[in-house]
Amino acid sequence: LMCGCDDGSELRSRREDEVLVNPTTPPSFVSGFLFLLLNHCGTKALQAIFTSELEVETIASETSALQVLKFKKTIQPCCMSDTYVLSIHFELGQQYPCSAPYCEVLCDGLRRAEREELSKTSKHLVEQFAGRECVFELVQEIEAKASTLLLESPSHSHEAAVEESETREQCLIQLDHMRDEIRYCKTISKWATDLTLSGCVLLHPRLIFIALCGRERDITSYLQLHRTQQVDVDSHGRRCKERLLSVLERKPLSAPPSEGQGSTGFQIVRAGSLAELREAAAPWGLEPYIDDR
Repeated sequence: LMCGCDDGSELRSRREDEVLVNPTTPPSFVSGFLFLLLNHCGTKALQAIFTSELEVETIASETSALQVLKFKKTIQPCCMSDTYVLSIHFELGQQYPCSAPYCEVLCDGLRRAEREELSKTSKHLVEQFAGRECVFELVQEIEAKASTLLLESPSHSHEAAVEESETREQCLIQLDHMRDEIRYCKTISKWATDLTLSGCVLLHPRLIFIALCGRERDITSYLQLHRTQQVDVDSHGRRCKERLLSVLERKPLSAPPSEGQGSTGFQIVRAGSLAELREAAAPWGLEPYIDDR
């Protein structure tokens, strides 16, 4: 049932003659009916391919018919860890594919100039493909262009370069006490996880240590949070900030953290004796701070 411009008008005319049995039926209504019929198969194919990424809406009246295709795709350009949402909005009029569809594109992660370039490219592609079924090809081409722009964006290139070259550090911290141990550990674990830091809290009846591994800027952010946010309670049960935090050591790492250094995330380690504490602290080089006690 899909046709090009050359045969479209003839086929439409034939179908109108067949459907227009009642002479009182408005020709515009028949034209709208044929538009829906001719585009039904193409839309079903697109829905089968894109499934949840595609939303279809049909707007029909006595004088016109319009099909709206809304694509929402999650894209992850090569060599990038972040994902971005690409939204493509098509409006297919009654003369589609003889006339080009209306197309609107939006992609997060792009700056204003890059968004304008993506929109300009999309319009050029629509004009290039006019006269034939083109929605699938347009989606593929627009997605490829958006990925290229994300990869070439100075902001993302700078972030990737900084991340690759930034110094990784190890930071050893000592605390005096924890009044609300459960809430305290839960809070600092969330901070470490959010900042993609690995490490652990070493808990002993008389000693408390925190060991961290990660990027320099993330450790700096963690220390700022720990010193400025309410993390414990005072003797009256009121929320309070940490006033007795001591940074024992902070140094660059020449190699990725080992398994003993919490390379798999942030953990809570409880030690009932000094021997257990020394064993857990050994990978971090904390023994001198324990032996001095």
